[in-house]
Amino acid sequence: MSKQARWRKQAKTLALSKEAVCRPKWFIRHEAEGNASLTCRHFGIAPKTFYKWRAIFSDGSNLRVLESRSKAPRRTRQKEIMPLEERRVIALRKQHIRWGKMKLSRLYRNTFNETISSWKIQYTIQKWKLYYHPKKNALLQQKRKRSQAKKRITELKNNPSRAISSL
Repeated sequence: MSKQARWRKQAKTLALSKEAVCRPKWFIRHEAEGNASLTCRHFGIAPKTFYKWRAIFSDGSNLRVLESRSKAPRRTRQKEIMPLEERRVIALRKQHIRWGKMKLSRLYRNTFNETISSWKIQYTIQKWKLYYHPKKNALLQQKRKRSQAKKRITELKNNPSRAISSL
């Protein structure tokens, strides 16, 4: 059995995703033609993509390496607010429940001789739900959310000049 036939059979038996099944076809065609740019043009992929997957699949023995990987970052930024800062903000907010984040930021700086961003104050207020009227605020937020217009597919306009150019 040839290498290409073995790859096709393995791709079916391993139950790979649609993209992973397609990638060995790139290498089969590339070996037949010997020209990577023609292969890329045939499959509609960028040469950079082809060479990336060719480097990953260099030995040609394991088709599972051709599965797509997650593109999500491995580490995301964490909140930078310290527990001490959070306790102080909660205390200030409870004393001055009607004050906004900017005024609380200035008050924090004057009281504790440390600066704190208004975003940290806003995050703490949202996290602990430190609003003047919590029920009233929740209703207001729901009302604002409902009032936003929904995107409808029927609102899309067909552009006749675009339809003609695609033919």
